[in-house]
Amino acid sequence: MRRPFAKNTGNYIKGTFQIGDLSIGVSPFSQSYSGLTWWEGPEENSVCIIAKDTTSKGSPVGDTGTVRFWGTGSTDEAFIGAVNNVSGQNFTTVSSCNSWLSSNGYWTNCGSSFNPSTYPTHSTINVYQISGGDIVSSELYYSTTEDKVYVNTLYQNSTTPRGNAIVDASTLSSGGTYNVTTYLPTSGSSSFPANSGTGVVDQTNNKYYNYDNNSGEGHITEYDLSNNTISDYRTFTLGTDWRGLAYDSFTEKLVGWGENVQLFRIFNTNLLSLSASFDPGIANNDYPTLNGLISNNKGQVFVQRKGRYWVIDINSKTVIKNSSYGSGLSRSNRTFGAYCPTTDKFYVNTDGTNLTIIDGSSFDVITNLTLTTNNSYFISKGVCVTYDSKRDTIWTFDAEGKLCAIDIENDVVLIRSLFSFGEGYVERYVANGGLIAGGDLLFIASGNPNDVDPLLAFDLNKIWPT
Repeated sequence: MRRPFAKNTGNYIKGTFQIGDLSIGVSPFSQSYSGLTWWEGPEENSVCIIAKDTTSKGSPVGDTGTVRFWGTGSTDEAFIGAVNNVSGQNFTTVSSCNSWLSSNGYWTNCGSSFNPSTYPTHSTINVYQISGGDIVSSELYYSTTEDKVYVNTLYQNSTTPRGNAIVDASTLSSGGTYNVTTYLPTSGSSSFPANSGTGVVDQTNNKYYNYDNNSGEGHITEYDLSNNTISDYRTFTLGTDWRGLAYDSFTEKLVGWGENVQLFRIFNTNLLSLSASFDPGIANNDYPTLNGLISNNKGQVFVQRKGRYWVIDINSKTVIKNSSYGSGLSRSNRTFGAYCPTTDKFYVNTDGTNLTIIDGSSFDVITNLTLTTNNSYFISKGVCVTYDSKRDTIWTFDAEGKLCAIDIENDVVLIRSLFSFGEGYVERYVANGGLIAGGDLLFIASGNPNDVDPLLAFDLNKIWPT
């Protein structure tokens, strides 16, 4: 493999690593990243490479344009020796070598912190502040405008019901512990308040929509996230099970689905109102039951169940795709996914063994990327997926609990952690996703609503520097 390098003293370029004044492409050589002059690096197969931006000439491997390279064997001993020669230090461990390199603006493909063997630096966030038989529905939503995460907390049996917990990402300190004390206001009944169902953020208008259900009566609550107030509240019914919401910025409409009512419902958002309801039709006697719908923000919404998926067009109120994932590939009823606008693709994960990648225009399956063949946790429910707009990548877990970043151009695993986050943080027992990338943080919530594991916030710059 050979990858592109460029001297970059300006802003971070999406889809690259940035260390000091050096930008490193994550994909094989391409000059499509930006207007900078990119230089093809050395072949990396079975070789340790060290790189640094430079204006001078002459090095053990040589200079290419404005980048200097050093090369050595791939063993730990060879790598440590090379770093000591470059640094003038006397390091004895790979980790100390990596620490010096990254701190001084050097990149390397060996012993890299991009593939961590232990938990990187993270904050621990306690959102479960109410005692007395509470159930936690740890679904996560992120506002780019506010730089805040909203944790969908379900306090069903509490005498003091509270809405979504608010986590201000800007206040988190590396390695610190944060206790949530701020919540969105509740609406609906006192015993089963709004914020306990499923939701979606309208990033364009900085609004948050939440659907809750109490004894068959459903409610959609609209929040203005600029001041954390309820701006609209209406009674609608999506049913009690397998329900979800998607917001489409192109049509400025909400799309809801509920298995009990077996209807798609389209809602106007400028004053909440029901725009239309329609039956998607039966395919092989199987209705879709995705908890979290996925919009491509082009007027279409993706939804699935087990081995099939549907795409609905909001304006025409029709199903424009009804297809299977492929022979032998069955998805559970708790499949999660994300949409990447850069490549116009949907990414869908269920049990962590495969990531199905679907074209966002034709809605055909492009490929089924094998994440692992080892389902060590026997995961049968959903595994989360999230799009990282800053790094222009997809984050997900494999079935071994290892965090993976996907190269969206080539549809391959780019980064995989050497450690497992454990079954509790990987398998989803609740409705929607517990994995959200926001700015330089990756938030991971426990997948089991009966656990009280803390919310974790990882510094992505420790894994993918920008």
